[in-house]
Amino acid sequence: MAKPTGRKASSLGRGKGVLKDSKETYLILCEGETEVKYFKDIKHNWRLSSVFVEKAPCSDPKGLVTKAKEMLKENKYDFIYSVFDCDVEKKSIRLAQELRTSQKGRLKNKLFEASSAPCFELWILLHYQYYSTPFEAKQQGGTNKKSSDKLITEIQKHYPAYKKGKNDTMFFCTLNEQLSIAIKNAKKLEQEQKRKGESCPITHIYKLIEKLQKLRDT
Repeated sequence: MAKPTGRKASSLGRGKGVLKDSKETYLILCEGETEVKYFKDIKHNWRLSSVFVEKAPCSDPKGLVTKAKEMLKENKYDFIYSVFDCDVEKKSIRLAQELRTSQKGRLKNKLFEASSAPCFELWILLHYQYYSTPFEAKQQGGTNKKSSDKLITEIQKHYPAYKKGKNDTMFFCTLNEQLSIAIKNAKKLEQEQKRKGESCPITHIYKLIEKLQKLRDT
């Protein structure tokens, strides 16, 4: 399969109808529908022609990362960001840590993680408030959805229309005004968890967002 390319733009400005083109291609490979919707909205609103968004053919983090590695080896994209939750099993938290620290060979600096523990809803909530309340172990394992439900309840206090996987066409636009707050809160939370030696709650979505901002502004 030939590597996808963005449509050439006559200008790199932010004018209407202009798509930003890059020689390098980026894939955002997502675990869930909510994440796909969110990043497709960003691609559209920021006119990022070199960025592609797909839902992974599997629902587990390990399978998602394996698929990403295969796609990189097949030279389908230059860089891949794996977006997944760490609430299914504790192994997924270790997998995210390994992706940040242990890559070697051809995949080094090509495959990145943008994980959230316990789930993507933490990133959404950080647009509205700082949140560092620990989750009990029983809320993170198996098919238990208590952690996600708890976060959704908090989100709906600020964003009543929010529904996991079923958000309207204004999903990203609704959140965009608070994006800088979310980034600030995510960085603060990461530092707090490092000090405490904890891995949940935490989200690395902000790192992917900052990369997309750079592509937008180039």
